[in-house]
Amino acid sequence: MSFNVSHPFALRPIARLVLVLTLTGGVVACGKSGGSAQDHLAEARKLSQQGKVSAAAIEAKNALQADPKLAEARQLLGELQLFIGNGPEAEKELRRAVELGISLETVKPQLGRALLQQYSYDKLLKEVDVSPASSRSNRARILALRAEATQGKGQWDEGCKLYEQALAEDPEFAESYLGQAACVMLKDGAGAARKLLEKAQQLDPKNQSVWITAGNFERMEKQYDAAEKAYAKALALYPGNVNAYLERAAMRLETGHTKEAAGDIDAALKLLPGHPIGSFLKGKMKYQEKRYGEAQALFDATLKVLPNYDQAILWLGFSHFAQGHYEQATSQFGQYLTQHPDATNIAALRALALARLGDKDASEKSVAALKGLKVDDPQVLGVIAQTQTLLNQGDEAAKTLERAVSLGANATHTRLSLARMLEAQGRHSEAARQIDEIKDMVKAPTEQVQVIWMLLSKGDHAGALKVVEKMQAAEPKSALPYAFRGLTLLLEGKVADAKAQFEKSYTMQPGDSFASMYLARIYESEGQLDKAREVLRKAVGASKDSMRLMLTWVAIEDRAGRHQEARQLLAEIVTKYPERPGPSVLLASNYLRENQPLKALEATRLASQAFPDDPDLLKIRGTAYTMAGDVNAAATTLERLVKGRPKDASAKAMLATAYADKGDFDKSLPLLEEALKADPGNLHYKFSLASVYRQQRKFDDALRLVRAVRKVDSKTVSYAVLEANTLAQQNKPADAIVIMEQTSKSNPNSAQAVMTLASLYENTNSVDKAINVLAPWSSAHTADVAASAYLGALYQSKGAEKEALAAYERGLKVSAGDPLLKNNIAWLVRKQDPARALMLAQQAYAALPKDGTIADTLGWLYFEQGKVGKALDVFTAAADKLPNNPETRYHYAAVLAKSGDKAKAKSVLKPVLDAKGTFPQRAEAETLMLSLQR
Repeated sequence: MSFNVSHPFALRPIARLVLVLTLTGGVVACGKSGGSAQDHLAEARKLSQQGKVSAAAIEAKNALQADPKLAEARQLLGELQLFIGNGPEAEKELRRAVELGISLETVKPQLGRALLQQYSYDKLLKEVDVSPASSRSNRARILALRAEATQGKGQWDEGCKLYEQALAEDPEFAESYLGQAACVMLKDGAGAARKLLEKAQQLDPKNQSVWITAGNFERMEKQYDAAEKAYAKALALYPGNVNAYLERAAMRLETGHTKEAAGDIDAALKLLPGHPIGSFLKGKMKYQEKRYGEAQALFDATLKVLPNYDQAILWLGFSHFAQGHYEQATSQFGQYLTQHPDATNIAALRALALARLGDKDASEKSVAALKGLKVDDPQVLGVIAQTQTLLNQGDEAAKTLERAVSLGANATHTRLSLARMLEAQGRHSEAARQIDEIKDMVKAPTEQVQVIWMLLSKGDHAGALKVVEKMQAAEPKSALPYAFRGLTLLLEGKVADAKAQFEKSYTMQPGDSFASMYLARIYESEGQLDKAREVLRKAVGASKDSMRLMLTWVAIEDRAGRHQEARQLLAEIVTKYPERPGPSVLLASNYLRENQPLKALEATRLASQAFPDDPDLLKIRGTAYTMAGDVNAAATTLERLVKGRPKDASAKAMLATAYADKGDFDKSLPLLEEALKADPGNLHYKFSLASVYRQQRKFDDALRLVRAVRKVDSKTVSYAVLEANTLAQQNKPADAIVIMEQTSKSNPNSAQAVMTLASLYENTNSVDKAINVLAPWSSAHTADVAASAYLGALYQSKGAEKEALAAYERGLKVSAGDPLLKNNIAWLVRKQDPARALMLAQQAYAALPKDGTIADTLGWLYFEQGKVGKALDVFTAAADKLPNNPETRYHYAAVLAKSGDKAKAKSVLKPVLDAKGTFPQRAEAETLMLSLQR
């Protein structure tokens, strides 16, 4: 969204320039090379009088090369830089000239102009003022400069008084008439202003600024042909006039002549590459093309050179707003408002941005301030109403729109907005009255369409058809009335008649998405999926923006159970519209449902580059990183989300979860507490906070929260699991077991419930009870690999290797590639089937080469089968990853001893035996130590 922002024609020329380049890019000897400094200076003055600015600058530089202290050359070079608008360089050269002996009074007007070109109003007003030593001519020029700076600060009337003083000082000074014309324009109208402009043209017909200002005046008066001629006159006087090109480009952008505007901008940038106003205008072009990211970059580039340029600040705010970067938008709008405190349109937009950001208090204050100003602009009132709606001030929003309606400007559009708002509030009869007021008045097709939708939504089919007939009478060749007639019939249940109308509309305009979507749905309901697809395929081919059609196609394929085809279509949409967040998020969500986070990240990659702060993209990518196990990337992504939406409780909760996954509970805790404070009834936030409290061993706090959650929701298994595990950590296993026995009984199909109960039994040394709970459940739920693996581990812990092997084998049938199951089976079958054992261990090690337990299994199998060299390679590679248990350390020592490294074998084995603990192979370990000590 943006508003039209205008300024008096002589006050704010778009091309008041500040350049970053010198005139020629360096000192190049030319002209009367080898002459004296005075010769070069004379030639420079001559060339300057002829309008040969670049050549004159070169000669001035040649003069300075011959005599660096030649003050007059510095002054001339400053004036030449000023001529092309290079304010910083002009100021630098002029100040050097003063240091070298030129009187400050002599260069005050030029210095003031250089400061104006940099929007340095305060600096100008402080440093450039009339004095008793100022000549009458200079007094007029200085007063005019101070007038312009004063008006630049928003002090309009004071500036006009200064222009009057300038004219009184020197009635022959043309540029004073330009400023006075703007003042007169607002007071006495265009006719009086035009007379002053004509006076300036008579006084100084070769002054380019006069003609550029005349062009700006005609542009403001919408006399675009006259403006074109004025700008052309300025360019005829000096073809290198960048100001004229850029002013004309600004006008052409306003009038929709984008191609011609681009030509002017290119011409200006060719003359002065890197020109900030050229960047600004290119940014406006990109904004109009809805390429907001590119526009933002260009406005940023402008502000690097012109940090106080209010229009760049404003349009940067618009660009951020359009991308949903509301924090940045509020900052830019606030900065603009410091320069233009009476810009109620921008104040309203800032309030809306604050509301969308979630900063309710600041938004409410902004709206209250606007209400105090008694805004009378219907457009601004519409924005205020949007803000009030977001603030849940529905009644106030309706009153605001009613006020806008009472103002009469564009009443049909405003009444439509009011009707939609009343409808959303459930005030159907009031909404209907608003629609009834305008249904016979609307003429614009877009408004007719909105009225038809509103009438259909309240069931007034006859009223909708009347507007349809009116639309058709105005546009007899339009396909849209047939489509709306079809929709009306469809809502009345007359499917066959509706189908005929949609087919008529589709025949007239095959690319029309409206008729195509409904016709395809009718074909789908009739089971004619091929015809539905064909309609959509043709419409997609004919449409310039087919995203909605393709999404309809996706929905049809999903409803038909063709999920793979639906996903392929979604992938095509993302390929065709890679920077559109919506389809990318849908496709990524599809991938996440199937546990494919890496594909989700790739699906959203380009869209996230185009919209790096889009909240939906950040949320889906944060979730994908979490599922992929990249907790650092997840946290970084979600930090960006919270930065953009600091008031968003759900964003804080997501970031808190990411921190918890990293083990950073100190960062997670305050975020969850803030989220819960914002949404005190949210069970998910309470549960997450309880989980963090448990991790921090704040068991009482964890229990308080999770029990509060279970009072509201006693059926969710994860809530019961958290309470049970917390009790277990408090050394209350019996209480924990009671909770999980009840939970598993009421949730007999819950793997989480039964496995938690089994683990509680195991931790109380009741392995048989754990097996008795888990074994029947696992037999009934053979697809649950985790349950099979846990059951196998329980059996193995008590030496029931046959039963353990059966459980592991059952899991491997379901998950044929599971490396941990392969490892466990390899260990159990190593005696009876060493070849299979070795094959499974090798496959497990290839899948998880950094897992110490798997390395131990493979290394020991190699050892048992006499492959000591391979065993040593495996143990050596995994030495720092091996589990610190006595059996594994014994295996490593045995391999080392067999390979001949007895010293290292002793160093590995000695701590194991010194520990005095028991383990199955202790006797073998003691025997090995005796052999190593001989």
